[in-house]
Amino acid sequence: EIKFLSQFKHENIVQYYGSETTEDRFYIYLEYVHPGSINKYISQHCGAMTESVVRNFTR
Repeated sequence: EIKFLSQFKHENIVQYYGSETTEDRFYIYLEYVHPGSINKYISQHCGAMTESVVRNFTR
């Protein structure tokens, strides 16, 4: 997955900045996207993934 992420360069794809491993953790650094994940937005505002919500995110 990291191999593919590192190759993508497009305004509609979250940018991969790198990764590192510490003693017991693996970190992946990605571009910040406001307001966060679609799942988070849906759970906070709508409670369900309606067709109109999908349309707004994929427009």
